[in-house]
Amino acid sequence: NDPANKHWHNKDLYVFCYDNTGKVLCHGANRFLIGRSLATFKTVDGKLLTPLLVNAAKKEGGDWTEVYKWQDPESKQIMDKKSYVIGVPKIDGLVGVGTYLTGN
Repeated sequence: NDPANKHWHNKDLYVFCYDNTGKVLCHGANRFLIGRSLATFKTVDGKLLTPLLVNAAKKEGGDWTEVYKWQDPESKQIMDKKSYVIGVPKIDGLVGVGTYLTGN
């Protein structure tokens, strides 16, 4: 959760963890999300975030989400983003990292 920890942060790349109900367990870009439920949270483009992440994480070995809009922590701009997420049974949730797509 500490952006100064360069083992888990690199520019706009950071790790996030959610449980399967949408509760944020860790978030490398916004520590204020930790402990909050994003179960009903919609992205700027109107997509429910939790099902987007959970559905990709349920696939064997994890998977990429579809593209969604999210704020880039460096530029503060809303950009297209895809995240690779993998299910983690021990936390009944997922771990992921995303990439912001250029050319928006």
